[in-house]
Amino acid sequence: MSIYAVAISGGVDSAVTATKLLHAGHDVFGVTMVTDDKTKDSLLIGAKTIAEHLNIPHYICDLCSEFKKEVIDYFVKSYQKGLTPNPCAVCNKKIKLHKLLQFARDKGADFLATGHYAKVNDGQLYEGANLLKDQSYFLSLTSKDDLKYVCCPLQDITNKSLTREMAKSYGLPNFAKSDSQDICFVPNNDYIAVIHAYSDAQDVSGDFILDNMPVGKHKGIIHYTIGQRRGLGISSHTCPLYVTAIDSENNNVALGKHSDLIRTSFYVKDVNILADVPQNENLFVKIRSGSKKFNAKINKLDSNAFEVNLLEPNTIAICPGQVCAVYDANGQVLCGGIIQP
Repeated sequence: MSIYAVAISGGVDSAVTATKLLHAGHDVFGVTMVTDDKTKDSLLIGAKTIAEHLNIPHYICDLCSEFKKEVIDYFVKSYQKGLTPNPCAVCNKKIKLHKLLQFARDKGADFLATGHYAKVNDGQLYEGANLLKDQSYFLSLTSKDDLKYVCCPLQDITNKSLTREMAKSYGLPNFAKSDSQDICFVPNNDYIAVIHAYSDAQDVSGDFILDNMPVGKHKGIIHYTIGQRRGLGISSHTCPLYVTAIDSENNNVALGKHSDLIRTSFYVKDVNILADVPQNENLFVKIRSGSKKFNAKINKLDSNAFEVNLLEPNTIAICPGQVCAVYDANGQVLCGGIIQP
């Protein structure tokens, strides 16, 4: 049997993951990554409770400095450039499924098991059976080399309620623990407070631009994202206004109608290739967590960039800085990258 390290957070998903592997007869130990001194104590209490309940060894991996550099700083700088970042995907790529994976393997693990709702098989990534909770999108930037040592035992579970039922049947003490809805370092979804806390830069007011003309002042570009409608402090008598573009160089925020958000093509860079990406064939792209997949064709520009041509109208705003994951008809993730302005 293989030796599995389980990324234990104290949540129900990782607890069920560890229990499933134990019941399958594998050697299991827990690893918990610490990324923030402020939440360290509560995190470790929950993780240690599960490890003790399962009677498995438990190791702590302090990744605070790495997380600050690779995830938080990236998050802050992206917003300052007028982008809308996806820190969870970057964390999986550089921290959880890289640094923590290295730590787990150094402790003797053959594989790192996580509570993600996705399927990983020898470096190949697929959608999980629970399409409502599918997290393959967040794993699409993770390298194929790292994914070879990752497994997701919840891949066949079709509904989160089934996970909780399993946890209860296993006698796990956290079977009713609620899910976290926030980015781990952004409490109450107050990303503005996080940006201010980790940056000395001050908000600088600039112009709202409508039909190439200034129509008012904004609070600073970090307060806005493409597709935003609420909180603009400005309105039109003819139609609702949305943020359609952010020009960080000139400190301008462009406004327009909802129809101005509709795009038929966009560019993706920093591409992580996981499988062959056929050109000019019908594929699918996901451009935001929780959104539908859009039918599209991919035009490869070079080894690190490609153009997406949508074959159907997009109903959500395409935000530069977000991840674009490309899927085939069978739900395999072929590649992932960052949407460009």
